[in-house]
Amino acid sequence: MLDIGTTHLIKQLYTPCQNNDKDCGYYVINFMKEVINKCTTEVQFNVDTYTDEKVNQIRDNWSKFLNSFKTDV
Repeated sequence: MLDIGTTHLIKQLYTPCQNNDKDCGYYVINFMKEVINKCTTEVQFNVDTYTDEKVNQIRDNWSKFLNSFKTDV
């Protein structure tokens, strides 16, 4: 941890890193989902990057979540 004053600390988190220039949103979405599910900002992941299958799963789950708010007008 880096002490940047008497009341602020920065802690480095290890999260998966994207290996292309198009999937960053899915990485952010999955990180936020983990923060919310675990009720802490100190989530840790055990992978360096997501497989294409995992990104597709995140994409599918996000799509289903958004569609759950769809209303017929």
